[in-house]
Amino acid sequence: MKNKTLIILLSIFLVLLMGSAAFASDASTVRVYDYAGILTDSQSTSLQATLSSLSVSCDFDIVVVTSEDTEGYSGQEYADGFYEAFSYYYGMKEDGILLLWVTSTSEACISTSGYGTYAFTDAGISYLLDQMGSSLRSRDYASAFRIFAEKSAELVRMARDGNRMTAKPGSGTKKQRNPVAGAILSLLGGMLPAGILTGSWKSRLKSVSEKTGARGYAVEGSLVVENAKDEFLYNEVTRTKKENGTTVHKSDSGQVHGGASRKF
Repeated sequence: MKNKTLIILLSIFLVLLMGSAAFASDASTVRVYDYAGILTDSQSTSLQATLSSLSVSCDFDIVVVTSEDTEGYSGQEYADGFYEAFSYYYGMKEDGILLLWVTSTSEACISTSGYGTYAFTDAGISYLLDQMGSSLRSRDYASAFRIFAEKSAELVRMARDGNRMTAKPGSGTKKQRNPVAGAILSLLGGMLPAGILTGSWKSRLKSVSEKTGARGYAVEGSLVVENAKDEFLYNEVTRTKKENGTTVHKSDSGQVHGGASRKF
């Protein structure tokens, strides 16, 4: 009996030990990659602590990358590729969000993955870029990246609570106009001045009489249609896949990402 109890206690201890080791590893994962060198050492250390704390508490990776250029790729392609490479080699989760800042183009690119494609709707990503905008324009990068970290965690928590951001705050506060009434008013507003103007022109055309057919203009026998048919040439359709309010795309590797970019 004593041996059985000892085995159970040892098993519980090993589970707790493995859990704490996993937590420590997750907390120490690098989440700041300042290749452009735009942060001071203290700013980078502070941001790393913030990102790690929020990532662990949300069980969701939040990462910041800076680069001088994108090596010939688009900003979105570079952000997607970076996320995939570092999730494979350095332990980033499939569920996460990554912000890439490109100094040469002043472009902010966001890539989401896994649960991130659900948590961060198009409205949520636009909201994130809006929130960082002032700091990015003034080149206060430490503040911009801190805002990104905090607002990202906020949106993840909202999604887990069933309150995803489907519209940016304030976008629904404007008084909604009746579309039918608006169309009628616009039509009447255009017809009234047009009617007055064309009526004035018509009253001056005394030498012109109305003709209801084209017979007087056509030369008899000059137009002969021997064979007539309708032929379909081509049809071009562009589709963007949208899932639950998030526009998603596939990277070159086939992985699904959400995200967007904006220049400041």
